[in-house]
Parts: sequence; C-alpha cells; structure tokens
Amino acid sequence: MCGQLTEILRVNFFAMPLRHLTPAQADRAVGMLQAGLRQVDVAREFETTQSVISRLWNRYRETGTTSRRPGQGRRRCTTQQQDRYITLTIRRDPILPATHLRRQLQNQIGVQISVRTVRNRIHEIGLSARRPFRGVPLRQRHIAQRLEWARERRNWGVEWNSVLFTDESRFGLHSDSRRIRVWRSRETPRHRSYVQEVYPFRGGTVMVWGGIALERRTPLYVCENNMTGMLYARDIIRGIVEPIGQVIGENFIFLDDNAPPHRTLEV
Repeated sequence: MCGQLTEILRVNFFAMPLRHLTPAQADRAVGMLQAGLRQVDVAREFETTQSVISRLWNRYRETGTTSRRPGQGRRRCTTQQQDRYITLTIRRDPILPATHLRRQLQNQIGVQISVRTVRNRIHEIGLSARRPFRGVPLRQRHIAQRLEWARERRNWGVEWNSVLFTDESRFGLHSDSRRIRVWRSRETPRHRSYVQEVYPFRGGTVMVWGGIALERRTPLYVCENNMTGMLYARDIIRGIVEPIGQVIGENFIFLDDNAPPHRTLEV
C-alpha cells in the first residue's frame, strides 16, 4: 500500500499543470480565444487549468494586454543569468534529469532552488518530459551517406515508383503493455478480474516481412521461425521481389538492409 501511494504521488507530481504561461504562450492563448476556441480547449493545448486561461482572458479584456501587473504573483527566485544557464544546460544535454541539474546549480553557482523551480524554467522554454523516440545507432559516416543519398534524389517524382523499400520486424503474440488500467478498489488488488496475464517472453513471436513503393506494395510474408538466407532467397527474393522487378522493368531498384540473412552467398 505504501508503494502504491508513493507511485500515485509521484505520477501526480510530474503531471501537475502549469500555473503561469510565458508571454509568448499568453499571446498565443489570447489569439486562440479570439478565434473562437473554448477556454477548456486552450487550457488542454498548453497543459494548464481552465482557471489560468480564464484569468488571462479577463486580464486581457480589462487591460488590453497579457502581461501581469507589477508585483502580482510570487517573486521570481532565479535571475536571468541563472535561467540562461538552465536553458543552455538542458539543450546541450536533453536527457539530464531535473534533480541533477538542480545539483549542478547548487555546486557550481551556489543557487538554492527546488526541483519544481527547475522544471518550471524548463517548461517556460517550451520543453516537457516525454518519451524519447527509439532508433538504431548511427555513426557519422552513416549520417553522411544517408544525407548524400537523399540529396541526390530530392527532386524525384514518379521515379520513386521503381524503388521497392523492404524491411522485416518481429512481433510478440501477446501484449505486455503497462499502460492498461483497471477500475478497482484498494482492497482487491489481486482479484482475478483485475490481474493482467503476462506471458514469459511475450508467449512467442513471429517475423513479418513487407515492401512498399510509390504506387504498390508487396504481400506480407509471415515467418514463424527465424529468417534464414535460404528462406529469404527462395520465398522473398524469388517468390515476391523478382515478379515485381519484372513488372517495373530495367529501372527497378530493390532496397533492403544489411541483416545477416540478406547477405548470405545464396542471396
């Protein structure tokens, strides 16, 4: 129970809405309200509460400006130089936790502020904590080669119809998503109706291969076991790719990656 309460408090703490908007955000919010959007929709756009948008709208109608009156609100506990330090540091290292950044401010500059203040300063420059995108590691030569390849073909149009992009991916047969929620009371956490069954290693996987071009796509090839060079050459290259290449003609370009089954002697 103590662990669940701690987790609830942690989630609610990180999900706290913004109490104030930056001048740029305030101007945008007023523009959206003038365009006819509802206050609740504008609040959702800026991840804040409707009361913040309501006070902003009333202040704009009374004074004709979105800026707050001098002396209104709590006194800012950081200087412009310290705010600039936070901005530069977080842009150079976007995965740096706010707790570590607070510790750097304390050790290097001698500033005593809370983690909440650090997060507020990061929110003011339009950044929020989000899940990172996942991608393969690329070296500098990979980036240069990809950029050169794209620049050579940036003016292509119908020529893309002769290029077949292909790839395969592995899928689990059972989901183990942690985002599923159930409505239950605190007294019945382990009732069978509230338990999500999790299969070890996702209960098995399948490999699925497919290809796309500008105006066509290949059928999906499902491989229940591991992809081998023999299967790739027999079922995919000879069975799927070669017929498409014969239809496209001599300008046919086939693209795959350097996965081991794609580079066997048979392939």
